[in-house]
Amino acid sequence: PLAENQFAIEDYIAELRINEGSTLIGSTFRAVEESVAGSFSLIGLIRGDVREAAPSGRRVVREGDLLIVRGDPQAIKSMVEK
Repeated sequence: PLAENQFAIEDYIAELRINEGSTLIGSTFRAVEESVAGSFSLIGLIRGDVREAAPSGRRVVREGDLLIVRGDPQAIKSMVEK
């Protein structure tokens, strides 16, 4: 069997930097996840020197945050466009 037939890649993991002016600034992580259609979840946060796995949904997005996300390609693309 071909190697490409042995694996099903459905979700990707990506790092998304929150830049100045992002519409996500001030939103809770839960609200961000709920605003994205498709398979999508925030699985980590890097804020300055702090690294956090599975951040609370009550956390608020700040400028400069690096969000670690898992999702299907379309869901991640829609997040990048926010």
